[in-house]
Amino acid sequence: MALQYFQRAIELDPNFALGYAGQADAYAEQADADLAPEMAFALSKQAALRALSINPDLAEAHVSLATCCSIASGKWADAGREYKRALERKPTYEEAHHSYSHYLTLAGRHAEAIEEVPTLIATGSLSSHMNSHLGLAYLKAGRFDEALAQLKKTIALDPNYMRVYVHLGFAYEWRKMFPEAVTTYKKGVSLAGETLEGQAELARALIEDGGKKEALLILRRLEGEAKRRHVSPVDLLASTLCSAIMKKLWLCWRVLWSSTMEGCCSSISITNSIRCEIRRVLRASCRR
Repeated sequence: MALQYFQRAIELDPNFALGYAGQADAYAEQADADLAPEMAFALSKQAALRALSINPDLAEAHVSLATCCSIASGKWADAGREYKRALERKPTYEEAHHSYSHYLTLAGRHAEAIEEVPTLIATGSLSSHMNSHLGLAYLKAGRFDEALAQLKKTIALDPNYMRVYVHLGFAYEWRKMFPEAVTTYKKGVSLAGETLEGQAELARALIEDGGKKEALLILRRLEGEAKRRHVSPVDLLASTLCSAIMKKLWLCWRVLWSSTMEGCCSSISITNSIRCEIRRVLRASCRR
């Protein structure tokens, strides 16, 4: 829906730089959701570059381009420069702090990633999006108790914000608190509307908690959806894997992400590698 509005704005004013930046973000948001990542990020980069050609100082477009550089191309140094350009031009821009915080987390710079959020909150931004992200940043830094408190605080502030339940469910799952994870994911899925967000995670938690029949129904629903729209193959397969196999894949994922930080490959390459690894692990598990 957002993409349609941005497209309409551009049609009304072909030199509306902010419209192109919004379009870039909308395309990136659809990567591995409604669009294949290769297509989504190619369209996103095209829109971001168009925005910068109109207004080179537009912070929103610099963030959009940074996202493409890091996630799609594995050009981490370029991404870092784009994030800094955005923050220099608009220090209060929430998405710049949010995306840069993710960038720092992937670089293993957890303390700096966490610092990005209070910096923004100090400017007066208290969005559910950023509050939930702070909880996720704590979790990735291994600070579970702080993560749990922050995510629960976010729910108290905005109980209808869907993504916080995915973050909290993941925190419970990682600590093997599977009943809590299932309950939390279910709440998130109930708020997801027509999107499929949270369903793969729910299926995985159900399997861990002994609810294999219910998990299978979700998997079949995802397979059915895949016939009429893009569904992430990684989500589709990973939702059926037990924790032991998921841990092996998590280690593989971390090694591959380290490669992106060194500029060796892009996240699209990672997605393809993870797909191959899932198939390999599944074949091995079937032979047991």
